[in-house]
Amino acid sequence: MAIKRKIIAGIDIGTTKVCTCIGEMRSEDIKILGSGMVPLDRGVSQGLINHLMETSRAVKESVDMAVQKADVDFSSVWVSIGGYRSHGLSLSTTRTITSRNRGIAKEDVEQVCRDAKTKINIPEDHEILHSQLQYFLLDGKAEVDDPCGMTADSLTANLFLVLTPSAVIANTRNALANADIPAIEGMVLQQIASGCGVLSPDENELGVVHINMGGGTTSLNVIHRNRLLYTSVLPVGACQITKDLAITLRTPLNEAEKLKLRLGSVSLDSITPEEVVEISLIGTNQANRIPRVTVCEIIHERCSEILAAVQRELDKINLRREAFTGIVLTGGGARLHGMASLTESMLKMPVRIGGPNQVPAVKGEVPDIMHATAAGTLVYARDRLNQNYFVLDEKRPSEKKRSKFEAFRDWMLGEGGS
Repeated sequence: MAIKRKIIAGIDIGTTKVCTCIGEMRSEDIKILGSGMVPLDRGVSQGLINHLMETSRAVKESVDMAVQKADVDFSSVWVSIGGYRSHGLSLSTTRTITSRNRGIAKEDVEQVCRDAKTKINIPEDHEILHSQLQYFLLDGKAEVDDPCGMTADSLTANLFLVLTPSAVIANTRNALANADIPAIEGMVLQQIASGCGVLSPDENELGVVHINMGGGTTSLNVIHRNRLLYTSVLPVGACQITKDLAITLRTPLNEAEKLKLRLGSVSLDSITPEEVVEISLIGTNQANRIPRVTVCEIIHERCSEILAAVQRELDKINLRREAFTGIVLTGGGARLHGMASLTESMLKMPVRIGGPNQVPAVKGEVPDIMHATAAGTLVYARDRLNQNYFVLDEKRPSEKKRSKFEAFRDWMLGEGGS
């Protein structure tokens, strides 16, 4: 009897484009079968949908393009959503073990997690998108993943939550429904999905800072021992560079975007004074010749400002740089010439440009870095369905047999996201 193939669609709704990857879920990886990318000019701003029908149109075209290339239909849909206005929340609580032999029972684990969740103050207009049961502490010292059956005087549960505005989740569902896309099986924060698509297993274990410089936002994830320690989203991205060029040079936005991609650089040392570029002046048929270094100085200033904001975020958690493998830089902004060098210089950590074809979990050809989040959404979906991903949130179907502790853990952290 033939085994039914599990075909999944991963959709990434970004500020400047909608990307879809269709893949076959396998035990060890996701095989990318087809992809589609459609530009999005005015449907999304800083990760928030502001034009539903335009967004739905781009989603439908992107999905149709991916299906045509894959030559197969999908049975499951997972979508990444913008992280601006989402925020992470760490919490913990401690319970005294009262049994005669100080043995930790399943009831102790249940109660300490319940106690932790009573401490959550969720705004009325937010929902829990992701819930990560990070670890337990025995007597405030010994760190364990599963304390059942162990001996201690006290048990501490540590959790990390990601809260997202309810409107963001609802409008994402509305956009896909208007595009005639089947019911969404799961959602994932864009920066988490992007990390699934570009971070290696060793980086997740040993420690990594992932910076995704998208069109409307720049996101930051700090991961260590496969745990999300910190997440943040800045409301500025590569689109702001384009606007800076357009305003300062008085050139149309489409011209400014081409100028940024074709001749832009954040490395001023590589530009000679003799280099000159010709640009169109906005609202006229006239052109103007300017030094290329002027263009690059504008780009350098904005990129430096973004990285300085990232530095302030890292300072909030007192990041010990020597304890991490380095920074993985992704997103459209990472394609700028010299961006890796500038990031390394300002943040004082090794930097590499990440791409989905570098991750063992992604097989098949992913066109470029712009598809990393859509590909990562598929990896996230596979790991969630296989129950081996460290973020425990939406309820998911699985045929894999679970231990009593795993079943309880999934029940305890089973709200939000689906």
